[in-house]
Amino acid sequence: MGMMVRRNVKARIPHEEVRAVEAAPAPVKVEKEPAKVQEKDVTREEVEKMPYFGLKSLAAKHDIDTDGKKAAKLKEEIIDKLNL
Repeated sequence: MGMMVRRNVKARIPHEEVRAVEAAPAPVKVEKEPAKVQEKDVTREEVEKMPYFGLKSLAAKHDIDTDGKKAAKLKEEIIDKLNL
C-alpha cells in the first residue's frame, strides 16, 4: 500500500510551481423569444390508434376533463371537440 501512495513522486509538480488558473468570465445571458410551437394536426385515424395516456394528454391540451374516463369515451370527446 505504501508504494501506491508514493507513486510518481518525482513526476509531480511541487506546490511552489502550481499556478493559479484565471476563471473564465461569466457567460452573458441572452433572452430569447420562446419558439412558437405549431400544434400538429391530428387525424381521426391517429386518435383511434392512440394509447390511453396519449389520449389523456391530448384531451388536457384541448381542455377536456379526463377524470375517471375510459379510452373509448376520451376518443369520442376528442373527435367531437376537434371536429374530426
